[in-house]
Amino acid sequence: MKDLTRIKANIEHIQRGLRIYMIDYIFDKDHNEYAKIEYRHSEDKEYYCTGEILEYAIPGELSNLINEYTELVNGMCLSLLDDVEEKIYSYGLKLRDANVSIFRPEITNERVIDFFTKYPTARGFVDKYGD
Repeated sequence: MKDLTRIKANIEHIQRGLRIYMIDYIFDKDHNEYAKIEYRHSEDKEYYCTGEILEYAIPGELSNLINEYTELVNGMCLSLLDDVEEKIYSYGLKLRDANVSIFRPEITNERVIDFFTKYPTARGFVDKYGD
């Protein structure tokens, strides 16, 4: 019986350590492909994903906007975010295979990406920016 209990505990420990990664493509409302990513959903934050960019083709203007957004968030300059967010969301970024929109993207070194699949607001999560 002790061995069975120990085996169950080991299985539970392994299951907690497993993370399911998915591969998908980021594209815009005009179907331009910007990146191939491998990502997973967070266990701690609702609708939050983190991953690795496998192929990077984000154009300079959008890349600059995402970098500016990240700097504003990190610098706690929240009053300046609206304009940058509107410009980013005008691209209509989505995950192709999952068919979900991408909100609040943050990219580090053209390699790491974090984003939400629903837009976080004070009233909860919504499916579209501006709702």
